[in-house]
Amino acid sequence: QLRDANKSLIANARSLEKGDIEKSIQTYLTAIEAISGYVNIKYEGGIVGRLMDEESQEIGLFGEVDAFERLVMCLLKAGRLEEAEQRILKYFEVYRGDLNKAAAPRIRTRLEKALLKASKLKLKSGITKASI
Repeated sequence: QLRDANKSLIANARSLEKGDIEKSIQTYLTAIEAISGYVNIKYEGGIVGRLMDEESQEIGLFGEVDAFERLVMCLLKAGRLEEAEQRILKYFEVYRGDLNKAAAPRIRTRLEKALLKASKLKLKSGITKASI
């Protein structure tokens, strides 16, 4: 039930992206924070449960990486690069299992491109100011 409610919240955040990016960011943040409410729930007992626990300890927990990717995209679009970078570090520290998902390298690449673009703009504006 908690996961389903969070999926609904994520869908709502996505629908807000074009019209109200700040509200979308806040909704994604709420959804990402809510993951901790259900990610540790044990659905299996006995040997299956123990095996699942061992796997979680070895691989790491899984969050909602697709929603997190959308959050990062919104943060970058809003020009909040430093915040995006910090949230990426924190998210993958908690949800290490998502590092193996296809979204992880895309997130990293998007951030790198945004940082490179920002540094080029700073350099360009610095040269322009210095040459005046």
